Amino acid sequence: MSGEKSKSSGETGEYIINKFFNIVGWKNANPNINYSCFKGEQHKRKEAEKNRTVHGVDAQYAYLSGLESDMLINILASVKHTKNSCYPLSLNSLVKSHIKDILDSEKCFQLSSHRKQLMTQFSGQRFTKVRNVPVLFYFSSEDATDADYISRISNSRYVHQSFEIEEFYIVDNRKLTFILDSIECLNTKYPDHEIYFHQGTSSLNHMDYDKPAYTKIMPVEYLGSPFINFLLKKGNIGEETFTFVTLTQDEVSDESLSNYIFIAKERTAKIASSYGFGFYGYFKDDHETLVNSALNKHNLTQDSVRVFNLKPNFRNLNDE
Repeated sequence: MSGEKSKSSGETGEYIINKFFNIVGWKNANPNINYSCFKGEQHKRKEAEKNRTVHGVDAQYAYLSGLESDMLINILASVKHTKNSCYPLSLNSLVKSHIKDILDSEKCFQLSSHRKQLMTQFSGQRFTKVRNVPVLFYFSSEDATDADYISRISNSRYVHQSFEIEEFYIVDNRKLTFILDSIECLNTKYPDHEIYFHQGTSSLNHMDYDKPAYTKIMPVEYLGSPFINFLLKKGNIGEETFTFVTLTQDEVSDESLSNYIFIAKERTAKIASSYGFGFYGYFKDDHETLVNSALNKHNLTQDSVRVFNLKPNFRNLNDE
C-alpha cells in the first residue's frame, strides 16, 4: 500500500510541476529523461549494492537568458512530493539524498547525448555559454501551503561542502505558493494588461541592445529571490503603456517599500508610466502613513503608484 501511495504522490507532484512550468512560461519541457551515469562509484546511492549506471530528471527546459549575454540556461528539475507527511525539522538524510541525486545528475548530463541534442535545438541562435541549473522541487501536500522549509536549512553547509555547483535551487511550499499567488494576483488586479517578467539591464547583459526588457519566460533566478518584477503592457502596438510591478515576500515597511520604489524608478524610468507594489501583509488602515511617506520621499503621487495586498482578505475591502 505504501508503494502505491508513493507512486500516486510522485505522479501528482510531476503533474503539479508540469502545470507550474506552463504558468511561468517554461512550456514544452522535456519530461522524464534518462541518461548514463559516467561516475558510477562516486554517484552510487548509499543503500545500493552496485555502482550507479543511469540518471534521470523529471523535467528539462532550456531558454536563452535575457539577464546574461550569450548564455543558454538549462533547467534540470527533480520533483519530490509527499501527501502523507510534513516537512522535516532539519536537513535529514532523506533530503540530502534528494539533493545528491539531482546534483549528481547535473554532472553527468554534461556528458550525455541530451546535451548534444540541446546544442542542436539551439543551433543558429547566439550563445557561447551553457549553464545547467539543477532545481529540487520539494513540496508537501500534508503541510501548510506556505510552509517554509528553506529557512530551516538555510544555515546548512551541506551543499557547499559536498558539491562543486555554480547554481542550485530548492523550491518549497512557500516559494511555489508565492509565485502562483503572484500570477493570480496580477490577473485579478490588472485584467486588461498583458503580463511579462521584467529582465533589467546589468553589467552582464548591457550589450544586448536588441533584447526587450520583458519576457514571457520567467528567469530561473527568481526561484531564489524574495521578490519578482513584472512589466505589464496595455494598448495597441505603438500606443502601449507599461506598468512596473514588484510582488514580494518581504514584510511591509518604510524601508522595504522605499527600496522597491527606488529600484523601480531606476530600472524603468524611460518605459513605465505607473508602478505597483504588492505585499502579503499590506492593509491601508495600518500602512497608509508609511506609503505616503515613501511616495513623498521619491516625489511620486498615488495617481501613479498602487500599493496592495498580494493575497487580500476582508480587511482589504477598505483599501480601494
